[in-house]
Order: sequence, then C-alpha cells, then structure tokens
Amino acid sequence: MILKGRLSRNFFNKYQAKRGAASKPRVSHDLEINALYRNSLFISGFLGVVFVLFYYLPIYRFPEFFNQVYHSPEIGGYRIAIRWIRDLDNLILTFIELYLLSILSMIMVNRLCQLYDFPPIANQNYELHKQNVLALSLEKRHKKELELGLNPYEGLPRSLVLGYLAINRIKGILSSLMVRMVLQRFFGRSLLKFFIDMTGIPIYAFWNAYSTAQVFKKTKYYILSVQLTDYLTERLQKDAILQASIRGKLEEILGTIVLLKRDFSPINHYFAHRLIQSSNHPWEIQETRGLKKSDLEGVSNPTELHLIGLIIATGFILDGKISRSERRKIQELHELLGCDLKIFLNIDEYLIAYRKGKATTFLVEHSFI
Repeated sequence: MILKGRLSRNFFNKYQAKRGAASKPRVSHDLEINALYRNSLFISGFLGVVFVLFYYLPIYRFPEFFNQVYHSPEIGGYRIAIRWIRDLDNLILTFIELYLLSILSMIMVNRLCQLYDFPPIANQNYELHKQNVLALSLEKRHKKELELGLNPYEGLPRSLVLGYLAINRIKGILSSLMVRMVLQRFFGRSLLKFFIDMTGIPIYAFWNAYSTAQVFKKTKYYILSVQLTDYLTERLQKDAILQASIRGKLEEILGTIVLLKRDFSPINHYFAHRLIQSSNHPWEIQETRGLKKSDLEGVSNPTELHLIGLIIATGFILDGKISRSERRKIQELHELLGCDLKIFLNIDEYLIAYRKGKATTFLVEHSFI
C-alpha cells in the first residue's frame, strides 16, 4: 500500500504538470474524455481475459503438476483435497492482476483530472481535493461525513451494513460460481470441463470493466460536483437572505440527502462541508435525520421553498443518478409542501445537464438561481 500511495502521488504530480498547456474546443475535450473511458474499460476487461487464461492454460498443459493433492485433511468426516501449487498460482496471479488494475485506475483518474484542469489551483480547498483524488485513484473509502455529524447508515443494523458491503466486494466471484453451477447442472454431461472453466473469461472481464467504469464515474462526478457546489455556495455567501432562509433547516436538508445515498462519498462530504461554510452558522449535530412534516410546517415563503428544493435536488444528482428512493422522497416533499417545485419537476433535465458538465448553465437559463 505504501508503494501504491507513492505511485499515486507520482502520477498526480506528472499529470498536474501537464495542465493548462492550451485551451481546447469543447468537442475535442469531450472526445478525449470519452476515449479515455473506452480505452480504460477495454484494458481492464482485457486483463480479466488474460489472467483467466494464465491460470487455466498451464493447468491443462501440465495437469499432473498443478492438480496433485499435497494435503488432504479430514474435517467433520469429509476429506478436503488441497492443491498447494494450484492455489498458490491462483493467489499470485490474482495479486498481479489487482496491482495492474490499480495502476490503470491511477493513470485514468489523474489523466481525467488533467483533462478537466482539476483541482483548481487557486481554490482554498486544493489540498482537500488533492487528497480526494489520491483516494479515488487508490479506490480508498473515507468516512469524512462523520466529522460533520452525518452518518449515511444511521438507523441501519450493523449486520445489514456489513452484509451489503461484503456482497459488493465478492460479487464477481459469486457470479462466476453461479454461471459454472448452472452449466454443470444442465450441460455437465455434454460440455467439456475446459469450456466450463472458460466461462470465467467474460465474467471477470465484465467485472473488471465494471469496476473501472465505477472509478471513472466517481472521479468525473466528483470533479463536476465540486464545480456545481462551489457555484451554488458562492451565490449563497453573497446573499444574506438566502443564507438565513436555509440556516435553520440545513441539518435536516443534508440529513435527507446522505440518508438516501446510504454511502460514504467525497461528493456528499464536500457538498455538506461547503454548505455549512456558506451558512455562517455553528454546526454540531448528534444524530442524522431527514426532513419531516414538522420541519416544514409554516414554511410558505416561495424563495425559501425553492432554495430547499434546489439544495435537495442538487444533492440528489451529484453522483450522476437519481435512485427510486430519491424519487419517492421528491414525491413525498411535494405532498408535504402542498405545491409543485419547478426544480423537482425538471430534475431529470437538471441531471442530464449535470452529466454533460452544463449544470450551472441550466440553472441560469431556467432562472433557478
């Protein structure tokens, strides 16, 4: 991990040094980003194919060597065959593949930051963005929301949280085993064992590409979220009336967002962090909770209602998607407020504009801010 951290910092410094060489037309810029995305997915999928072949082809070429049972302990009346050479080979290949995928993520993340000219060098949060970029390139999770008193897993049993995280970690292995079991159950008599083993190729290629795509999207949306968050909070800081209108309900507004996201994320943390800064209000909460009917009773000022809706809508789209639970919350808020907020009615258009990097233009053109 120390070596990976050093590599990540080296890649960050390398690509940051290439920033700002020349401004490019937006079409050319978008083409480069799309090419980076496609190439990264292809390489990660190709690595999945190569390492499955590296594992199985030697086994079929030298079966006596790899399949020899070196230890066969008996546990509970069942004898378990342990093939040390085969298992050690699998462990070494897995380590090498994961290391190469890590390097791919580092290059991809830092190249993407270069294309977006991110993080802003003059920004007061430059060091925070740098640390978050390094964490994204290393696929490390942080829990900085807890520093603000915001816990996305508030109210969930610990066993449910651990189970959810565990399934996400081993889904590639589970899907491969499921396919193999189905093939062996229905076609075991007619299919050669070699072809059953080779079913792991498309599965691991898919999950490698999927994981790489997730890292790419998390980085892209972190960059876009910072741009949109800074724009909104700068407008709030310039308007004392807007600050005052959300100050008393900011805790519940941010609680609503993180509880529906159900995940720790640098996007959620930075959004909450900047809004708290812009409110100029002491911040200390003991429990994360969302907006309730009692919080909205007596709120009738159109400006205040619109601002509450705008912050919630923005928090929902920052990770590049709107979940079903978030859509249900929008419907619930419509009912609680007793009126239709224009930002909620146009949230899909807002999301599309955000994905294209045009969220601020969308807000201005539709007079949402």
